[in-house]
Amino acid sequence: MATPIRIQSSQNAIVKSTIKLQRMSDCQKRGEFLVEGTHALTEAIITGWDLSAVFMTEPWLVANAHSLDLQSKSTAQYVVTPEILGKIATTTTPDGVVAIGRFGTKVRSEVPDFDVALALECVQDPGNVGTLLRTATATGAGPVFLSSDSVSAYHPKVLRATVGQWFRNPPFSIEIDDLLSLARSRKIQIAVADASGQSFWDCDFTKPTLFVLGNEGEGISDKARSHADSVVAIPMSLGVESLNVATTGSLLLYETLRQRRKQS
Repeated sequence: MATPIRIQSSQNAIVKSTIKLQRMSDCQKRGEFLVEGTHALTEAIITGWDLSAVFMTEPWLVANAHSLDLQSKSTAQYVVTPEILGKIATTTTPDGVVAIGRFGTKVRSEVPDFDVALALECVQDPGNVGTLLRTATATGAGPVFLSSDSVSAYHPKVLRATVGQWFRNPPFSIEIDDLLSLARSRKIQIAVADASGQSFWDCDFTKPTLFVLGNEGEGISDKARSHADSVVAIPMSLGVESLNVATTGSLLLYETLRQRRKQS
């Protein structure tokens, strides 16, 4: 393991440059993003994600030195004070480590093959996106597609909400119209989630399926709805208008898993 470089001042140019990654505009400009916490860093290392730097406190280094041996030799390593790490992190109580990840080839406008997947149209809440990504990974679903007007795939809260699973199933950014047209050309059924649809218990998800979920407030757009083969809903008690988008997507994915396991 290489000897980490020690930084004692928050005015250090490397530190100041890293702090700027808290702004998504700087992330997009530089093609880098923050990876916060031991669990997220571990998943990034296990999956071979490209990391340009790791910042750690002395206590974290003592307890986790073995993790550094697994990193690429090209990854810069810095030991900083807890105060400096607190300035770099977006969380109020960082656990001792923050890394810089490079934008990956998977978060791009290319559509992989899939049998079941989620498309999120104008979903702005990073917690919802992160939860859906975690659920998609847990159910063995394919990728989560994000429209260009959704929250950034690299938003710190998106990564935190996945509890590290982001690196196992990174989201794809794409124009939803292009995705829906491609799904139709591949003979993948398009199921739009809306409270006005038929119960998801009465739908067949054993066929290749792309679920489309809309904005938390306004729901799915008319344009996306025009592509749908079916409109599906989650049954609810009277007086309940809608469910959280993450809850809806999770129920659809688990119903798909249930149907397919029953079939097999």
